[in-house]
Amino acid sequence: MGFVVDNKNFLITGKSRAEIRGAPTGKPLDRIIFRLALCLAALAFLAVYSTGFLRGMLLALMPPIVYLFWRGQGLKPGIFDPLAGIASVVALGSALYHRSGPVPGVVLLIEFTSVILLLQLFKLRTLRDVNGAMILSLMIVLAVAAMNVNFIFPLVLMPYILNLFLVLRWISGFRHRGVASANVSVWPGMGSLRRQLAGFLVSLALFVFVWLALFYFIPRTESLGLASEASKRRLQGFSDTLSLSEIGLLEDNPAVVMRVKPVEERTMSPSIIRRLGARYLRGTTFSAYKSGRWEKGRTRRWFTDLRRNMGNFPLVDKKSPQRDTHVLEIILENTEPPLVFVPDQATELALGLPFIGVEDDRTLYFINRVSGSRRYLASVVLNPLEVRDSAVAAIPVNRSTREFLSTAGISDRLAQLAQVLASGTENIAVRVEKAIAFLQRQCVYSLSQADFGTTDPVEFFIFESKEGSCEHFATALALLLRAMQVPARPVSGYSMGDWNDVGKFFTVRQGHAHTWVEVYFPDSGWVPFDPTPVAEDGGGGSEISRFLLSLWETYEGYWFSYVYSFDNRSQVLGFRRIITTMGDNLRGLIQNFFRVEYALLCLVVAVAFRRRLRLFACGVVRSSNWIPQWYSEWEIELPVSRNPAETPAEFHERLLRDGVIGSESRAALAAVVRLIDEAAFKAGADQVFCRDRGRELLKKIKPRKGVH
Repeated sequence: MGFVVDNKNFLITGKSRAEIRGAPTGKPLDRIIFRLALCLAALAFLAVYSTGFLRGMLLALMPPIVYLFWRGQGLKPGIFDPLAGIASVVALGSALYHRSGPVPGVVLLIEFTSVILLLQLFKLRTLRDVNGAMILSLMIVLAVAAMNVNFIFPLVLMPYILNLFLVLRWISGFRHRGVASANVSVWPGMGSLRRQLAGFLVSLALFVFVWLALFYFIPRTESLGLASEASKRRLQGFSDTLSLSEIGLLEDNPAVVMRVKPVEERTMSPSIIRRLGARYLRGTTFSAYKSGRWEKGRTRRWFTDLRRNMGNFPLVDKKSPQRDTHVLEIILENTEPPLVFVPDQATELALGLPFIGVEDDRTLYFINRVSGSRRYLASVVLNPLEVRDSAVAAIPVNRSTREFLSTAGISDRLAQLAQVLASGTENIAVRVEKAIAFLQRQCVYSLSQADFGTTDPVEFFIFESKEGSCEHFATALALLLRAMQVPARPVSGYSMGDWNDVGKFFTVRQGHAHTWVEVYFPDSGWVPFDPTPVAEDGGGGSEISRFLLSLWETYEGYWFSYVYSFDNRSQVLGFRRIITTMGDNLRGLIQNFFRVEYALLCLVVAVAFRRRLRLFACGVVRSSNWIPQWYSEWEIELPVSRNPAETPAEFHERLLRDGVIGSESRAALAAVVRLIDEAAFKAGADQVFCRDRGRELLKKIKPRKGVH
């Protein structure tokens, strides 16, 4: 390729772009890049596995990857290539066939891409195959990032970016080796550890920036807010029935259901946190009992319009004085069934919704089902509940109490026990205390299930096994009180869970599910009582393990609160806040631009960076300039400036001709020119040596005094 400058012909020879791109195409891959590509695919599959989808398929894909990693090379060309083509067509047909089914489209896309990626790994033989595998794995990771479903994803993303960076560096070195047709070392010649780390951090920052931009600015839809593994499961124990033959409600299940976070700083004191930790989160109630099974019975549900109250739902009469009220934020991660869990002694809920479902037993429901999360505020009274006792004879028999006074399903033996406990008592509170004291004295808490045969589970629990779960204790108390003519009903909900002192919130898991009893008092309404004995604390591990668990739960909570729960409503509110903040900052900047403090600050900055500013003003500090920085720093100190089109050699001749520099420095100037040419144009030049040697020579070259 040639060109003309000042009537002089110049010819540049070298390889064409096609030669550069095609030089390494046919060269075989080494085992290092093959295994790096396998790790890249494995990390992409692990990211998919963290979402809870396609786990069976991913587990089936891992043994071939392990085999290929041990083998260190792909399969030889032959019969596999046509089989790979057939498998690709089958995978595409399966994705198209299931596109109208219940599986989200993004999951079908990931499934198809994963199969194609595995086939690509089997025939990984050339650089083109490596590029294809890298692109496919990147597509999978970006699709998982768009789903934003699991807090494990950032932990997979970090090693994936590191692995991707190593693959890109290897590809760059591999291309240089092919172009040079020489043994250019890829790994030792990649630079120092500092440069490697800097390159990885830059790559990670760019990827995170792109992901955050896509995540924040792409309109949120239902398909992008896919449910996590925990929220895809229906909560156990919150259907229309509750069976005592199943321990489902109290199984050791670590799935997070919700997080409860105090909003105000004054709520964070240890004494208040301890008192809040003893509260319960009410879910739903049951009324009809038969042979170890509770049913909701006949309940009336209606929709309440909250638009007049700005999305707030009052739970008590606003005229009654309330003291020491604290606000709790409830982040509900599991929305199936769509129950609104209400803390004890809550006075008001700030739901931010236009409508809400309400039932006769004070069970609250979300009307619109979502696959993501719900968050709302609850104002809770911290003072102890003051119950006004009444005589049993004063209990009215009406619509509110009739079904909870029913003795259906109560055996004769249990009714006789209730008569013995109620003898000599007339008040409601006394009968409740005697029934609870009897159960806690006679029975112990246990999750084991004994075979009760044809006997009623409650009768078997009280008179024979004398051990059971909270469902057994609550059912026994409710039936005993009904036999004593006291309205009672079991309630399913959750305890407040474990307090996270790092994240400052309660973590409520499925294993914290609980059942207790509500008793009706004519002057106080329905009052909660818990007959289940307090379980012994097993210690919970060492201090270090508890601290690490708190850190993990904090990270998990923030991920769910600020990433997974980011829906279209949060997106719109975020845009409004950004626009408002930018407008306020811009107005403040305009108003304060001409203040004396800012002028002094600009002056200090100008003085501190005057040398750098002079370099920029003279046009010598440019990222695309081939003149080394060490030469530009010497050049700016001269009384004569170099023209932009003037080379250092031409500039030196002018300096010598004009007498700015003496002729005794001619040899040193020539040596400096050679160092500049070597640093700028010689491949593999030692930049550090050129810089140090150049600065050493330039220190000896001083302009003559009196020359301007």
